Parts: sequence; structure tokens; C-alpha cells
Amino acid sequence: MADPISSVRVNLTEREFEVTGSEAFVEKMIGALRELLPAAEEPEDDTADEDDDDSGAGHKRVEDLDDFVESFKITDKLPGTTRILAFVYYLTKIKREADCSPAEVTQCFAESGIEEPDNLRQLMSHLKKNGLLTTAGTARYKITGKGSKQIKALRQS
Repeated sequence: MADPISSVRVNLTEREFEVTGSEAFVEKMIGALRELLPAAEEPEDDTADEDDDDSGAGHKRVEDLDDFVESFKITDKLPGTTRILAFVYYLTKIKREADCSPAEVTQCFAESGIEEPDNLRQLMSHLKKNGLLTTAGTARYKITGKGSKQIKALRQS
């Protein structure tokens, strides 16, 4: 009787790995993968960011969109991806929404008077591919630790 077929799936963007074969083969491949990636950086979990409230380092607490735009120096001169990332940061870190949609980001652009990039959804997908955003369901996004650091750097400049 043949060994039962087992499988494992991997997507490097989402840190997944797929192998199909006998249970022994799959276990062997999982072991080999673990040996190859022992020092791989885990995706950053932003839910426990020490300074999510942005009140530290001599900065006043930012609560509304106008204060955020001013404090973080968000202008039309910034690249479209940075402007988008900034508004996802505002919605998920300052307003403490669990996640946000492209429509909510568009609303931030409209309310702030900052120019919205023409290809917002495509740029959000690009930010996800680069590890600055993560998806939180269909067309819902959250900022990653890497993305948060980029936006916090704007305030320091």
C-alpha cells in the first residue's frame, strides 16, 4: 500500500511554503526549510508598537487629521506611496481602526486637501508587496512595523 499523500504550501510574501508527497517526504522538506530559514525575520507585529500614540519624543499627541498632516509633514510633494502609507498609518495607528479600505484612504485625501494619486489601489498593492502594508481581508489593509517606521521617520525629519 502506498504512503498517503501529504502536502504543505508556502507563499514567501505571506511566509507560506508548499510541498506535496508522502508524509515522510513532506516532514523532511519542512525540516530542510527550517534549517534554511533559522534567522529569517518574522513579520513585524505592529499591534504592540511602543509609541503608537505618537506622544513621545517631545511630540504632542496627534488626534485629528489636520494635526497629523502638519506633524508628519504630509504634502503633495511626497511620493504617492508615502502619502497613502501615511493615511493608512493615521487610520490604523492614530484613529486605532483595526484596518482600512482604499475608500477610507481616499476620504483622508479629500478631507486633508492632499492630492490623491490616480492609481491608489495599484499603489496599495505595491506597498503590500514591499512589506509596508498587509491585507486584513478583502480590500482591507493594515500597516506593518516596517511601514510604521517609515512614517514615523517623516516626523523626525
